[in-house]
Amino acid sequence: MKRGRSVVRLLVAFLPVTIAAIFLLCAGEGEPGYKGKRLSQWLNYQNTSSPGPGMLLSTRLGNQWLSQYRIGSSFDDRPARVVEAEEAVRHIGKESLPWLVRWLRYEPPAWMEKLSNVLAGWRMPFKESIVRLVRGDDHRVWQGLVGFRILGPEAAPAVPDLERLLRVSSSRSWTRADVAFLALMHVGRDGLPPLITALADPASRNRVETIVHFRSFNLGTNGWFAAPVLMKCVTDSNWQVAEAATWTLTELGLPQETVLPAIKRAVLDPRGSVRNVAVQALGRLGKQALPCTGLLTNCCNDLDPSVREAATNALRRVNEDATREPGEEARQTN
Repeated sequence: MKRGRSVVRLLVAFLPVTIAAIFLLCAGEGEPGYKGKRLSQWLNYQNTSSPGPGMLLSTRLGNQWLSQYRIGSSFDDRPARVVEAEEAVRHIGKESLPWLVRWLRYEPPAWMEKLSNVLAGWRMPFKESIVRLVRGDDHRVWQGLVGFRILGPEAAPAVPDLERLLRVSSSRSWTRADVAFLALMHVGRDGLPPLITALADPASRNRVETIVHFRSFNLGTNGWFAAPVLMKCVTDSNWQVAEAATWTLTELGLPQETVLPAIKRAVLDPRGSVRNVAVQALGRLGKQALPCTGLLTNCCNDLDPSVREAATNALRRVNEDATREPGEEARQTN
């Protein structure tokens, strides 16, 4: 009886699986290749199995999950086929970009997602293979991101397409906007402008991660293009965005008249954690924050003890920096 039920389930699953297989085979038509293998075949050499979308976005920072596949790393013990696959993808180069974007763009129809969830709960032979075939889009998403990870800055021509994907909404737990965010991270500095633009929208995803990614470049004054958006974010309703934006403003070498008004707004924020970070940010600016000593003095009476402590320390740092001799300041800077 149980065996008969398994056979029925296999038959029920057979038709949509066949459709999915035909779709995947047709989707590879015209795909660029190198040394007799298609792009997707080279990308398959990176690992024998791909993580699902939940794993892709559990950390939100692509490097954390992609690092397990050692792509672009300097390990001497990487399998030869992994090294060869990376070289092949780089050789294909910009020809691969339309395909990588296409794989990131695809979302399966609702019936396919429901079917894969049903099949996952059944007991039947070859269940894992069947579910993986039905959810072939997950594997394509993984391949697309791996391709962008390998190409890095060479994938910059795809930035306009990725920027459009950032604005696409979805009801799924992982979205095309999420994978576009990860792909833009891999592009590097050329991928920053659309991420900063998206940061200004409170409804966009991955906003804190965008600021963390921006800071990782240590751009200094070259990051002034992000200042207007960051200044807008210092009082954001998301306290993590507000704190990250406030702290980042101290790293851009902005003129006093530009940076101080923004940070002062954060100091007056009703949330204690945001005030704490803003007060520390003023201390970090040193003598540049001298016009704010009155405000810092008031913060020494803040209801939040952490803000009071931060204000005391910030005042000391500002005053010490203001009384430092020019020669001593130059020595410390060097």
